[in-house]
Amino acid sequence: SNELSLSFWVYGNAASMPLNTSLIYGYGSNPNQRNLNLHLPWSDNSMYFDCGYGGGAYDRINKVSTAADQGGQWNHWAFTKNVTTGVMNIYLNGALWHTGTAKTKPISILNLILGKDKDLANNYKGKINELTIWDKELSASDVQNWMNKPINATHPLYGNLLGYYKMDEGTGLTVTDTKNSLVSTGVNLQWTYDRGHSLSRMFNETTIRPNVVFLKGTYALTTTTVTTKDSIARNPNIVQNFSITSNATVVPVMHDAVSLVSTTNLYEASPLNIYNGDTGALTGTLAVTPQGSITITNLNYYKRYPYYNEIMSFVTPYGKGLSLGVNGKSWYYDVTDFTPILKGPKRLLMTLGGENQEQMDLDFWFIVGTPPRNVLEFNQLWQGAARAGGAAIGSVINDSRFPVLTYTALANAQSFKLRSTITGHGSEGEFQQNGGIVNHYFNINGGANEYSWSVNKECSFNPVFPQGGTWVYDRQGWCPGESSLLKEFDLTPHITPGSTVSLDYNCSNPSNPSGDYRFIVANQLITYGGANHSLDAAIIDVLAPSNKVLYSRKNPICSSPVILVRNTGSTAIIDLQIEYWVNNSNIKQTHSWSGNLAYMDTVSITLPINTLWFYDVQSTNNSFNAEIVKVNFTSDNYSFNNRYNSPFNIPDVIPSNMSIEFRNNNLPAHNTYKLIDDNGNIVGSSNFTAANTIYDDIYFLNGCYKLIVTDAGNDGLSWWANTAQGNGFVRIKNGAGGVIKTFNPDFGGGFEFSFTTDSPLSIEKNNLDHALNLYPNPAHDKFILEGSALEGAEVKMTDLLGRNIEVPVSKNQGNMEFNTSSLKPGLYFITITKENEKATKKVVIN
Repeated sequence: SNELSLSFWVYGNAASMPLNTSLIYGYGSNPNQRNLNLHLPWSDNSMYFDCGYGGGAYDRINKVSTAADQGGQWNHWAFTKNVTTGVMNIYLNGALWHTGTAKTKPISILNLILGKDKDLANNYKGKINELTIWDKELSASDVQNWMNKPINATHPLYGNLLGYYKMDEGTGLTVTDTKNSLVSTGVNLQWTYDRGHSLSRMFNETTIRPNVVFLKGTYALTTTTVTTKDSIARNPNIVQNFSITSNATVVPVMHDAVSLVSTTNLYEASPLNIYNGDTGALTGTLAVTPQGSITITNLNYYKRYPYYNEIMSFVTPYGKGLSLGVNGKSWYYDVTDFTPILKGPKRLLMTLGGENQEQMDLDFWFIVGTPPRNVLEFNQLWQGAARAGGAAIGSVINDSRFPVLTYTALANAQSFKLRSTITGHGSEGEFQQNGGIVNHYFNINGGANEYSWSVNKECSFNPVFPQGGTWVYDRQGWCPGESSLLKEFDLTPHITPGSTVSLDYNCSNPSNPSGDYRFIVANQLITYGGANHSLDAAIIDVLAPSNKVLYSRKNPICSSPVILVRNTGSTAIIDLQIEYWVNNSNIKQTHSWSGNLAYMDTVSITLPINTLWFYDVQSTNNSFNAEIVKVNFTSDNYSFNNRYNSPFNIPDVIPSNMSIEFRNNNLPAHNTYKLIDDNGNIVGSSNFTAANTIYDDIYFLNGCYKLIVTDAGNDGLSWWANTAQGNGFVRIKNGAGGVIKTFNPDFGGGFEFSFTTDSPLSIEKNNLDHALNLYPNPAHDKFILEGSALEGAEVKMTDLLGRNIEVPVSKNQGNMEFNTSSLKPGLYFITITKENEKATKKVVIN
C-alpha cells in the first residue's frame, strides 16, 4: 500500500510509435480503480506512469519522450513510488528521467495485466524482458547496479522482490515467476532472441578463471577454393479449394458456411531457370509442359447478423466526483413505437461502452388497454453503430455508409413518423464550436430535402449535476447523463400508403474539410394505423411536482403544478375540465383549459394553486393527482388514460427573516439571481456591480418563493476547467446570520430553489386568510382589503425588512381602501390579526 517498484527491458516497435499503448495495468477488486498503468507511450508521445488510487482518481506523472525512448533499441525502464514521501520516479537506462511529488494516493493491487489495459485493448507494440516487481522503492543505485544482470539473493532488497519474470522460456504460452515458481498463461505470446554480438545485459558474474592456453609456432597458410554446384527446388504453391453452403433460410440467422474441400501443393508451369554456378548469371531456361490449369473465381458469400434495432441512446454521466445516491436515478421513456419488435423471444443488449460504467437496471412496463393508434410496422432504416460503428462525415455525404433505401409503405397505413437520434463525435464532430454547424437532411424520392435540422444540445442545464469532466460543454446530439437528442418528423404528407418511395439520409459539408467528424446515427420509420378513439385526452406526464430526475432542475415546488396533456383522439380538443389534489384529499381543485389541440399534439398546462397545498400534504411520501373529467364539455371515449399520479417531495422551509448571500467571481456580469413568489412576481433580484464581492440581501418573507440563479457563461460560479473566472458562492442565512443552506457553485447555466417560509406545505387551512380578499394585485395607486372578518381585527402594513408602513386608509363597511400613491414600487405585507388567528396577504405595488 505504500511502496512499489517495477523494472524491465523493452524493445518498442519504432515503426508503430507513437500510438496508444498500455504495457501493464494493475487494480484491486475493481478494474475501474486504476492502481497502476504504464503507457509507453501514448499517442501524444508522452510516457505516463499512473500509480495509486483514492477519491475517484489516481496519481500520475508523465513526460514527452523521444523516438529512441520509444523503440528501435533495447531500453531499461524502472518506475518507483513511495506513498509516504509522495515521490514518484521514472528511470531510463539507469538514470533518473522524470520525477513527481505530492503523490500520496495508496496502492492496492491484486491483479496485473501485461501487454494490454483493463479492456484488453491498446496492446503494447514491442518486446519485454526481465520484468521485476517489488514492494519497496528501489534507489537510483539499486536500479543502476542491477539493470544489466540477473536478480539473485545478493540483491540488497531481495526480500522485497514480489515477482521476477525472466521471459526466457523461448516457447509456449506461459511465463514463470522464478522468485515464487508461479506460472501465468498468456495469449499469442511470440518469442525472439538476440545473438551474442548484440547482447549487453544479463551476464552472470563468476569467480572461476578460464583455463586459457596459448600456442606458439611457425605455420604455412594455403588457401584452396572448392566450387560446388547445386539445384534449388522451386517452392510449390498451396492451392485450396473451397465451397459455399447457403444458410439463407436457416432460423435463427446464420452466416453462409465456408468449407475447405481440398488442399494441394502445385507448381506454376513457368520455365525453369539455369544459372552459372560460379558467377550466378542466368545462362538459360528449360520449358515446362503444363499439366492442367486453375480458374480462380469469386464465391458469393453472405454474413448474416441479427439486425440491431436501437431503442434508446443514453450517455452515462461523467463520474469523477459524481454521486447518484444510494438508490441511483431513474429515467422513463415511452417505447410504444417499438411494439412490433418487442413481441416474442428477443436478445437485448447494452453496447458502446457505457454499460461498463454504472450498475444499470432496465424495466419494461406493459400497459393493458387500447393505445391511441396501433403501431403497424417498425423499421430501423440503416444498421446502427452497435453493429456498424460510427460513420465518418465523408461516408455520410457520399452515401457509402447510409445508401439510398427503397421502402414500400403498408397499404393499410394511416400515418408515418421518422424518429432520428444522431450524436456527433471526434474533435470537430462533438463540439459545434470546433467544427461548426452540420445540418442533417432527410429526403423522400429525391429533389429538395423535405427535412433539415441541426443537433446541437445544451448541456449546462443537465439534470444530473455537478458531474466530473467537461459536462457543461454543449455537444452535438448528446450530453453526459442524458438521453441523446430525439427528433421526430411527420412523414405522412410525403408517403402514400401502398406506394414505394426512396429514402435518403445525408448531411451538409463540414466547415473544416479535414476535421474529425463522426456520427452515431439511428433513423427509424414508424407506421401507424388510424385513431382508435374519436374524442380522447390523456395526461402523459406531470412536470411539477415530480420526483423524476428529468425534471429535478425545477423540483420540488410550492407553486403551480404543470401537467402534460396529449390529444389522443381524432377530434380536435377545445376545452378540458381538470381536477387535481394531493394524496387522498377529498377536497379537489378544478381548472378549465381552452384552446385548439390537434390529434396527437401535446400541450403543457399550468394549474392554479388555489388551496391545493392546504390539504393532506405530508412530510414524506406525497403524491400529486390530476384527472381529466371532461373533454369538449363531455366524457371522452377512453377513461383509463385520464388520471396521472406523481410522487413528490415538499420543498425546504426557510425562516421568514432571511438573507441571500451571494459572492460573485471575476465575471460579475455573468451572475444574476431573482427571487419570485408563487404568483410569479419578482420580490428581489441581484444588483452586482463589482467582481469578487459579497452581497448580502435581507428579506422578510411569508409564503412560497423560488430563488433562480443564472450564469451567462454556463459554467457556474466555480468550475475546474475555467479557473480564470475565480470562485463564488450562493447561500441562504437566517436572521441571526447563520448559514442554513449552501449551494454547489458548479451548477452550469443555473439552478432553481423553491422554499416556504416558517411553515412547510402541510399547513392547515387558515380560515381567517380565506375569509379575506385583497385586490387589485399588483396595485398602483390603491388596493382594497375586504371581508366580514375585518370587524374587530388589527391590520398593519410592513415592507420586506419588516418595517411598519403608514399610508392613508379609508374604512367602509366590510372593506378597507389603502392609498398607495406615495409608496415606492415593491412587495409589501398586510398582516391581519383577530382573536387567535393571523393571516398575511402579499401585495405588489408597481
